[in-house]
Amino acid sequence: MTQVIGKMRIEEGGSRKRCCVKFRLCTHVSPVSARLSINIWINEGKGVQDSAKKLPTFDPAFYDAMPDALKAIYPAMVEAGMKDIVEQSAILNSKESKAQDDALIRAMHSIKSCSAQLGGAELSHFAAEKEHAYLQGHTSSLTEDTERLMQLVTELDQALEAFLQR
Repeated sequence: MTQVIGKMRIEEGGSRKRCCVKFRLCTHVSPVSARLSINIWINEGKGVQDSAKKLPTFDPAFYDAMPDALKAIYPAMVEAGMKDIVEQSAILNSKESKAQDDALIRAMHSIKSCSAQLGGAELSHFAAEKEHAYLQGHTSSLTEDTERLMQLVTELDQALEAFLQR
């Protein structure tokens, strides 16, 4: 079965969904994360999210849409996900990765995926944009990107901590 929402096509098959966003194919997402991540890319069913529009750091509606089984382990998901995001962010600051575009791309890809799994729409969208730019060889803004990334990571960490303490 194929479902089209705006510029996103979701194909169900086996235990995975394949999501095509702006003609980019992601096959690594689970059915649950594919369904939950749609809000990052879709603006009320009208198409791909406009990057000029402010996305939420964390949207509690993301959590509300989760199945109960995921809600039960969400604090552990946050801990593991934020740990990975911080580790990948550190890779961006290393001299070795600055000399290797593929290390930058992998780090941004991981940050994008981890933050999307946690409901961090703004960070996930930023990382997706930078991953795409780095794939095109546009790494000249790396210093500014890293500063913005660290700000977004801090904001997401604070938002998730506040949410979990409610």
